[in-house]
Amino acid sequence: MDTKETNPLLKRLLKPYRRYFDIFENYDLFGTKIPAMAAFHSRGEKYVLTKKAKLWGVECHEYVFFFQTEKLTADAFDEMAELLKKAETEFVKPHDEHMYTHLTAIISAEKTDSEAEKMLCAFKSRKNYLFSLHGWSDIRMVLIETAETKKDSEDTESFHIASNKNGRETAKLLMSELTEQKK
Repeated sequence: MDTKETNPLLKRLLKPYRRYFDIFENYDLFGTKIPAMAAFHSRGEKYVLTKKAKLWGVECHEYVFFFQTEKLTADAFDEMAELLKKAETEFVKPHDEHMYTHLTAIISAEKTDSEAEKMLCAFKSRKNYLFSLHGWSDIRMVLIETAETKKDSEDTESFHIASNKNGRETAKLLMSELTEQKK
């Protein structure tokens, strides 16, 4: 994975996460340096009269890993997918109040092999814990391929976004955020 010091796209991608997520830049993910990781934790509970008389509680977690590479190949995608599967075993802590944990990979690449994009779109990972009584986890993949074009001596940037089925909602959010910030 390539990591560039001051990447303007990374700053734009992190912007919608800064309000609610804890951001860790230059994150070490099992010995692999990635540009950033964002973590969100939420807890809700219902109680009667006092907090000691708790009826139920739920915990929701989301971890977003930002990867950056010049060219996404099938081998590079496999490496990222394995890192996320390993992260799933480390970050997900199922228990009776665990509702879900989403692990999201946002991969920014200048170029992408068609094979790697097909692999990303077909990637599936969802685990249920104790028949979903202890929640579930899933892995979302989003690819943002950047291409700079020159029109009438004016530099413009266009994006191609692809995702797996679980990552479609995140892809829509990022696309709207990236096009909104261009205006």
